[in-house]
Amino acid sequence: MTGHTTGARRGRFGHGHHIARAATRHFHASTLLSKGISPAYVAERLGHDVRTLLRTYAHVIRHDDERVRAIVEDVLGVSAEDWLRTEAA
Repeated sequence: MTGHTTGARRGRFGHGHHIARAATRHFHASTLLSKGISPAYVAERLGHDVRTLLRTYAHVIRHDDERVRAIVEDVLGVSAEDWLRTEAA
């Protein structure tokens, strides 16, 4: 009977807890990165080095195209594409 209870606890709180914790960490990191928090700071919070963080969460940062365009346009007064074309010519 004791072994059965231990097995049930292991199944309920062991692997399931690990998955929930990993999902929470992923959500936390993805949310912070998508809101523009520094990858160095997010890596520090998770206990990663920046290289590991960027390898794992690069897909989150790459989705920032529209934000980047808006920031560049706001700062330069023209679209990034127009500015790059003008500078290259």
